[in-house]
Amino acid sequence: MTKVSYINISSGLEDLYFKNVKQSDRFVHSHVSQNRPFVSRKKKLILKDRSLMSLISNLWKSFDSSTIENWNTCGSLNNLSGFQLFMRDHSSRVKAGLTGVATPSLLHQAKVGQIEITSDSVYFKITQKHPHNYWTLSKTLNKKSMFSPVFLSEVFSLPLTFGLNYSSSLEVSGSNPSLKFFVTVRSSYQGVDRYTDFAIDLDFSSNWVNIESVIETTLGQIISYDVSFEIKDLKGFLFFDNIKIYHSGQNWARDFSCENIEKKHYFPFDKIIDSWVDVNVPTGSSYCSVYKDF
Repeated sequence: MTKVSYINISSGLEDLYFKNVKQSDRFVHSHVSQNRPFVSRKKKLILKDRSLMSLISNLWKSFDSSTIENWNTCGSLNNLSGFQLFMRDHSSRVKAGLTGVATPSLLHQAKVGQIEITSDSVYFKITQKHPHNYWTLSKTLNKKSMFSPVFLSEVFSLPLTFGLNYSSSLEVSGSNPSLKFFVTVRSSYQGVDRYTDFAIDLDFSSNWVNIESVIETTLGQIISYDVSFEIKDLKGFLFFDNIKIYHSGQNWARDFSCENIEKKHYFPFDKIIDSWVDVNVPTGSSYCSVYKDF
């Protein structure tokens, strides 16, 4: 049986006691232990020396008002302030071993999605699924790296606007080349499920450009829809950012800023729907989020 004893704290020393000692166990092995600070003073100084925050803050302070306004404008596309976007961009830039400062762009910000195909005559397809109900992750308020599962009901309504910003450098490697970004709408009409594709044909070679399309009507009642990239008989690179799947007053694209498109969810988040699902990713093909100096 656990032996429990008590101590009396002298008057006036309570604050000092509880600042340095904490109760570690109440039931199995009752004891107290040292209450160590989350980050020691020495470690704080080391972290400060290694942190990019000082560098990024000093660079931000050196910008003129027009440059800051440009960063603010571009950051609003990702629901970020200009400084938040610059911090995300420049930290990724330093980690990538690049020098200098990026120029803010309305077509791509910080990381972008990259599809790379190195093999000849392949068929590549990834899909973002949008059922009526699904779970996603939401940032927990005031927590550095904690996320909470959130149940979403996506109420479909037309018109649906879909599009993206992209840059491509692909060459023909087969007899039937094509490059598409498209929406497949599943609808019910007279008791029969119908699947209708609405596609945007992308150029095989292009600098950064914005492109979008609108779905005005479809036959029957919409049940769900999928958004896909499809590449046939091409090899090279496709970069994309700022994905737009807009209906019912908001953008429903998951990871629309392409910060981590390759992320797959496992236990305990196995019910969380993935941003992108592999439909056909053959050998010699891959997709991920990257930072590039465009």
